[in-house]
Amino acid sequence: MKNYYKILEVSENATQVAIKKSYRSLAKKYHPDKSSSAHAAQLFTEVNEAYGVLSDPEQKATYDLRRQGGTTRQHTYNRRPAYRSSRVQVEVTPYVPYFRMASFLGLALSLILTIDYFLPRDIQQERVTNIRRVMARHRGGTTYLLAVEVTTDNGIFRVGPNTAIYLGKDKNLDIERTVFLNKATSVKFSNSESLETYSPRASIYGNFSFALIVLLITSSIGSLLKKPPITILNFGIVNGVLVLLVLYFTTVS
Repeated sequence: MKNYYKILEVSENATQVAIKKSYRSLAKKYHPDKSSSAHAAQLFTEVNEAYGVLSDPEQKATYDLRRQGGTTRQHTYNRRPAYRSSRVQVEVTPYVPYFRMASFLGLALSLILTIDYFLPRDIQQERVTNIRRVMARHRGGTTYLLAVEVTTDNGIFRVGPNTAIYLGKDKNLDIERTVFLNKATSVKFSNSESLETYSPRASIYGNFSFALIVLLITSSIGSLLKKPPITILNFGIVNGVLVLLVLYFTTVS
């Protein structure tokens, strides 16, 4: 039996990385087009034969068993092409920069939104120009008031049904908005008894803030990762999806 380890000049405990590295070096050394040795063609064939066995985990295990005097079934080597092709792995390293860019984009977006949230707010007085009732229907067929859509001089937002009873057309509101995105974070208005304050829930800084928090965490991790490439790709995919979600929630809120 040929000693494939000796042919590839590696130890029996060599890793797949070491086997592949040695194979590349020997294949280049004994390639008939690059070597003038009379035995180059034969050595090149043996190197390829040895690598074909030792690079395949199953064939390598069978080969090691045979060298130790064990036996194995003949069908171990008679794998169907479809089975062998299913084990092909895609090299992901060339795509790492693109997926890392998704993490950088997510980090930049989440930082901008976070800074926008914590900066001092701009308080504007706006006049209510229209009020629309938003209804919802139960499966049983009954309807109820879900929220009230309030239109002002500078935008549209929703308030809760209980708060909406104090609002009316042409009523003045003090709306606290963020500096960058001009998103309403609180609405203040007076009723007959006191000053009411309402915080819109359907906002990237309200009910949808979970997406921003998750994006900030995952994009930070994805941007700092150096290896392995498959982990960088996974974080890039997650961050890409979260960026789309955050942009959507920011637009509709």
